[in-house]
Amino acid sequence: MKAVRIFLIAAAAVLPLAVQSNTYLIYDGTTESTSRGGTPGTNAAGILVRYPANQYLGALGVVGASYILQDQDYRTADPCTFVVRGHDQLGPATGQPDITPTGILASAGPFNLTFPTPASGIISAAYWTVTFGTAAAPVRPPVTTNPGNPPMFEGLDMYVGVELGANVSAGIAWPTDGISQHNSQTIAPTNPGEQMSFLTSGYTGTPGVAGLAWRWDITTTGSPALLASGNRAWWTETQFAGDILRTNANNVGAFTGAASGTNPNYGYTGMFPDMNRQVGGVTAADGVGFRIHATAAQGSPVYLFISSGIMPPIAIGGVNGELALDIGSPAFGEIFSSLPSLPLAVTGPTGVPPGLAYATTTSEANFGPLPGDPLLVGLGAISFQAVTVDAVTNVLTISSVTTLKL
Repeated sequence: MKAVRIFLIAAAAVLPLAVQSNTYLIYDGTTESTSRGGTPGTNAAGILVRYPANQYLGALGVVGASYILQDQDYRTADPCTFVVRGHDQLGPATGQPDITPTGILASAGPFNLTFPTPASGIISAAYWTVTFGTAAAPVRPPVTTNPGNPPMFEGLDMYVGVELGANVSAGIAWPTDGISQHNSQTIAPTNPGEQMSFLTSGYTGTPGVAGLAWRWDITTTGSPALLASGNRAWWTETQFAGDILRTNANNVGAFTGAASGTNPNYGYTGMFPDMNRQVGGVTAADGVGFRIHATAAQGSPVYLFISSGIMPPIAIGGVNGELALDIGSPAFGEIFSSLPSLPLAVTGPTGVPPGLAYATTTSEANFGPLPGDPLLVGLGAISFQAVTVDAVTNVLTISSVTTLKL
């Protein structure tokens, strides 16, 4: 039975998740809008966040996910299903979700979601947490690779999201009623939104587009999976079994809060930093930092490794996590040595209960930031993976892979 929990955004309760699950939110820290991705409220809408293989391998799979959803009229209970989907093996080389019934790796629902009563008005936003598996038995895709582009292992990409039912209020279209999801997006020219490098193609082949936010019209037969407009990022925080390593972009002059994202920035610019960024008419390249959320005791040494690519994940006896960094690459090596992990500095979006989606025993370590430089443009994809040695148990844990593209 899949567990579902709901928390009013203004609540103050804290509920830790199971030990050895760590969360992964691709988001710049600020919310610009709530959306159904362009699907009419009278139709069912699918919304998915793509987790590319070279951004999560090493972690053992998905345990659950958390979402910030909004109901335009809390007085009506609207249907919603939470899903994990796999990669479309017959799709383009750049990758897309499998939106057929066979593409579902895990689901919870459908549920008729009843949102909390707001302090005023009828619009209610809430934070939902869903369990798909356990740390011992997480959700993961079949071990296959896309024959059209093996180095990127698109066959192991996962897509986590929601499938929003059509409004139960017949004939009333969203945004009068119905559920949508909070998101960060670019709304030019007043809002820079997800500030990734405009020269980098992300996972789409199109410069300046990350390719990680997807949507489709479920009601319309034959409707394809499409990239959501505005280079948006959906507020979906996925819980993985294992330690999570992330890259971030550092630029205090560019990421100033409000609509510009927070610093350090874990949105799209954390994967695709801008080495030519202009701040006040002056080139101010993004710095690059690294953060690991680990399950080891505080004070445990952490080591960070670099390579030019990834490989199919390998389990090592007695070691948590899986080795996915290409150790055969000439670029493989250690770039940071023993850095002790510290108590987790828990943060979250405005109003979300601190620590809600984090394990109580998690510690974190931060490396960098390293200074950026326009000369780095065109260097390509660089992957990283960390190893933590638990200071209490001496158990080694390999983190997820993270990849940045320059």
